[in-house]
Amino acid sequence: MRPLPALSRSRRNRCRRAVEANRGIRARYAREITKLINSSNMLLINFVLCDLRDSGYQGFTDVVATAHDANPFTALKGFGKRAVKAMTDILLGMGKTIKQISHWFCTGMIKSTTAAQVDAMRKAGLSEAFIREKWTTHQIGGQYIAPEVEEIVPKIIQDQTTLITRLASEDLQRIQTAVVTSLDAGVNINDLEATLRGISGFSPRRAQLVAMDQTNKLNITVQRANDLSLGFTRAVWIHVPGEFTSRETHREFNGQEFDLQEGMYDIDVGHNVQCAELPYCRCVYRTIIPEVFDDLGSKK
Repeated sequence: MRPLPALSRSRRNRCRRAVEANRGIRARYAREITKLINSSNMLLINFVLCDLRDSGYQGFTDVVATAHDANPFTALKGFGKRAVKAMTDILLGMGKTIKQISHWFCTGMIKSTTAAQVDAMRKAGLSEAFIREKWTTHQIGGQYIAPEVEEIVPKIIQDQTTLITRLASEDLQRIQTAVVTSLDAGVNINDLEATLRGISGFSPRRAQLVAMDQTNKLNITVQRANDLSLGFTRAVWIHVPGEFTSRETHREFNGQEFDLQEGMYDIDVGHNVQCAELPYCRCVYRTIIPEVFDDLGSKK
């Protein structure tokens, strides 16, 4: 599917302004996942060091010398099983906190995005009464939302829970790999501790990128569901440049009209995409309000 032609200047399209993701929620989300993941990392590092010290480990030669089994690696194999169990226990222990962060983040974004979207539609001439007529008895933190948004809330929260769990697991795996490599090299316990304490945790920069990507994606997901529920199916793509680079295809999309259900065909990836769908995409859109809604602005 080829991109639709750019909007003609002669057409009279009434649009609501573009709505970007809430920066306050983005910043707090970055802090929350950084704190959570680095805390879990420290739990595993402390377990590893305490377990090895309790077993009398000093270095590879000491393990060989003190092993009573015919296989000198028996002690390390036992440690490996305990370390894996500790990692599993840490992830399980974080489960409740991860779910709390996911629930706060998703509901906060839904409420914030919808409120900004309603304000933008109201300023574009649509009455709030018309919107509330369509979005009845569906609320997130006091903010009424489209029933279509309410339907996807559980999945949105579950997806976010899965993502944070995966990020935490990957960091724990990184520590485990460093431990195995160090033990294989026979480093002493003090050098091992220095290595583990020196491992960079979940950095603020990485957290900011994850937070930006997730807030942008959820912002667009909620807007599309809200817009489509009102019968708004067309929009104008607004390209937002990246921090260092921009996708050339998305530069070309800027100002073009597209179908909110289909998205725009991105030749670089070979399929249609929505705003913010691709990693770290910051693009947003302006909803086109169909002419049939022109007489709704006076509704109270």
